[in-house]
Amino acid sequence: MFEKIHIQSYRSCKDVFLDNLRGTTALIGRNGVGKTNILRAIQWAMEIITTFYEIDSPRVRVNEAIIFTFIFTSNGTKYHYIFKFNTEKGIFTENLQIQFSNKNEWKDIFIRNHSNISIPKHSSQDDLRLTLSSEMRGVSCLYFLQTFLPEEYSTQQKHIINTLSFFTSVRYYSLDEENIPKSSQGFMDEILDYEEALRKKNFFESKEAVTIKIFNLWKNDKDKFNLLKLLLGEKSLNLIKNIHVEKITNIAANRSNQCSIRYTLSLNHTNPKKTGHYSCFYTHLSYGTRRILRILTAMLHDNCSLLMFEQPEDGIHIALLEKLIATLKSYDDTYQFMFATHSPTVLNCLAPQDIRLVTMEDGQTHVRTLNDNEIQAAQHYLKEEGTLADFLEIVQEED
Repeated sequence: MFEKIHIQSYRSCKDVFLDNLRGTTALIGRNGVGKTNILRAIQWAMEIITTFYEIDSPRVRVNEAIIFTFIFTSNGTKYHYIFKFNTEKGIFTENLQIQFSNKNEWKDIFIRNHSNISIPKHSSQDDLRLTLSSEMRGVSCLYFLQTFLPEEYSTQQKHIINTLSFFTSVRYYSLDEENIPKSSQGFMDEILDYEEALRKKNFFESKEAVTIKIFNLWKNDKDKFNLLKLLLGEKSLNLIKNIHVEKITNIAANRSNQCSIRYTLSLNHTNPKKTGHYSCFYTHLSYGTRRILRILTAMLHDNCSLLMFEQPEDGIHIALLEKLIATLKSYDDTYQFMFATHSPTVLNCLAPQDIRLVTMEDGQTHVRTLNDNEIQAAQHYLKEEGTLADFLEIVQEED
């Protein structure tokens, strides 16, 4: 779980500091203050750290660097990772540390300065020094180090693999959905096709991803598939009673008489206007129901260390939204969530400590938590006067 994120010189985020992060964080503020820039900055950093090839990057001045600092805990170990990036130089500084014992002391796992990497000795080891090729100037050295470290540096390699795995499982979901074809009702039962789809750029934001994810849960993880049905069912959100996967064999698929096997996914959707349920395909669901299904499927299928959602409230009825946020909150000890939101309903489901106030001054995004006095005032306001959303509106007017 991320504890601190420091973003410097990425678009409007000249010096944005997110600290004391908990299971759920809500970024709130007026339109255009940079909430989305924060989410996209984190996503960009994860892409450049975990991709073995150069990706598109924002332009910065020759003498200026984009700097990201992350403090996070994974598999019981606390890590400190920093990288500096420049459009001309690529990544020219990188450092990974682990917290030593229970003290606030840090031990280096590796230090990178331009193409030179140093692996400090642990116990009886000698310092290891490596040099990266010029082709790797624009990418992180994590991929290289996880593969090519000598066997005697297995302890450092373990921490590098753990860090890379943690960063790889951070995802940003804009939740945009446009022009979904009504005809996309089935998909091939070929796991190789599925794995190829996962490798496509922005696959997890594609319109066909949800049904393939649900199908994969049904095929490979029955426990999570059943949990998805439980969360959508009558005892929770009361949206979808059941999810059916039906096998269809087409013997006349080709001239060799080999069967073409397809699976069609349909949902037994609750009809709020009538008693009972009716079957339909994903593309026939309402916009709000599809949005809820996308959010829950992402949570259960994608195994993310951090899920970032852009305005999860859009198109969802207030009563359902309350249930959805309560459901996500019940899992924020397992998954970490970050929202950019304008919804009073979302805010009223959270604690004052979950809120980050986002403002803009002179073209620069600023983020702050509620201070101790404001948190005490918020708790009193909630008890005696009104909602958290109303209190935050007062605070924002005073900023």
